[in-house]
Amino acid sequence: MDVEGWGAVFKTNVVAPALLAQVYLPLIEKSTKKTIINVSSSLGAFGYGYGELWASYAITKTGLNMLVRCATGFHSVHLC
Repeated sequence: MDVEGWGAVFKTNVVAPALLAQVYLPLIEKSTKKTIINVSSSLGAFGYGYGELWASYAITKTGLNMLVRCATGFHSVHLC
């Protein structure tokens, strides 16, 4: 399995949404609709595996799902 490009995929699919939420959270908390929407994939669900080709994508989408799950409840903002 080639893990060379995994860092870039992780930064795009997990780190970037986390940083964007952190930056915009103060504004979103003041809004009337307190929602952050992240785009995931069925590949981010446990049990779905499409082999080496999709491994980094699937792993990072699972990471994004866990980020949302873990962050929900820490703020008055609804994460989905």
